[in-house]
Amino acid sequence: MNKNDTHNVSLGTLYDFNKQMMLKQGKLSKSKLKAIEPKLEDWFNWQIDGYAMLLCRERYDFTIFHLYEN
Repeated sequence: MNKNDTHNVSLGTLYDFNKQMMLKQGKLSKSKLKAIEPKLEDWFNWQIDGYAMLLCRERYDFTIFHLYEN
């Protein structure tokens, strides 16, 4: 083999990578969740414009939030 040979290696999808990272982090305790709740509320209030969606790809479960009303 010379140094110009190429090799194809499959690393999976970005979804698979993110899924593995979330599994390594583990679940949040109730006290940690309460501590980050204000930051999460601020993020939803200032970064999301109108709608947000949660998706569970394995179950094809979609939840859509309408965050602002007229």
